[in-house]
Amino acid sequence: VFVSNCVFIQNKGDTTAFQGDIKNCLFNFNTNSAGVVGNSAMERCVVRNNAVKNRYATAIDYCDNPAVVLTNVNCLIEGNCFVEEYGKILYRKAYVNCTVIGNHMPNGGNYGYLSRDCIFWNSVLFDNRISPSKKFDVRTMTMEGNSIAVAMTNCIFETSDVIADVIGADGTVTH
Repeated sequence: VFVSNCVFIQNKGDTTAFQGDIKNCLFNFNTNSAGVVGNSAMERCVVRNNAVKNRYATAIDYCDNPAVVLTNVNCLIEGNCFVEEYGKILYRKAYVNCTVIGNHMPNGGNYGYLSRDCIFWNSVLFDNRISPSKKFDVRTMTMEGNSIAVAMTNCIFETSDVIADVIGADGTVTH
């Protein structure tokens, strides 16, 4: 499915957009249980002020198929909220020339991720929080034998807990 020049506002349900190529669209004030944008490649889109309210949901923006690489280009992902712990804002996607700013997880605790298994090129990640006291833009670790990877090239990111090349003391970032 190809979708362009659309506005998605105040949708509720499982996912606002699922499986498609999306260009020049706005996702604003949607409340979903699985994620806002799933299994879709976006170009020049804005994903702003959305919420996911399910403890075991996927993410705000995600790809749930590890065999597929979906890429977002020139997108803004801002002010989104994943309400429950164990969540992710971004999951298994590539981001090129994107800005990821001001996203938060008020109940993220030690299990929340801004990005998990993501690749960033020429992107800015700033002022994202996995809990009220923890500010992480990239968080990696090994969990149940699975490595959670994040790769960044020519990116700017901000975090409050940097120890050498370790982000949040939970893993390393390839850069």
